[in-house]
Amino acid sequence: MSNDRTIKAIPFIFVTALGDRSNVRRGMHEGADDYLSKPFTPEELLSAIAGRLQRIPKFQRSGGEEDGLQEKIAILKKQTTPRERQVLILVGEGYTSKIIAQRLGICINTVDVHRSNLMRKLDTTNAASLAQWATLASTLSES
Repeated sequence: MSNDRTIKAIPFIFVTALGDRSNVRRGMHEGADDYLSKPFTPEELLSAIAGRLQRIPKFQRSGGEEDGLQEKIAILKKQTTPRERQVLILVGEGYTSKIIAQRLGICINTVDVHRSNLMRKLDTTNAASLAQWATLASTLSES
């Protein structure tokens, strides 16, 4: 994988039941950016995904993608509330609903409702896509 230019820039998380050192080394040698041994929690997977996505500079945009990025920024600003964006950023940083609730001083159920609303509003169906939105939301909060 690490030698194939067409997929080299794509973050790769090796997920396996084999957690011994020789298998970890082999996975990393083959191009894995991270290695998760089963069993793992959804939060661990989300954290690994978010960590890999944060290493991709601004979605690795090229010339023609600037319009798409501006469109995503507009969607994020118009369709989500400031609180939802706070939750989104913390999700992207790999925090669990429990920790997010504690940090924001809200109930866990409220965090789960915000997460559900974000998935619906941003038309995402998986954690990787939500983590991409979280990366974008964190750049908005910095500006």
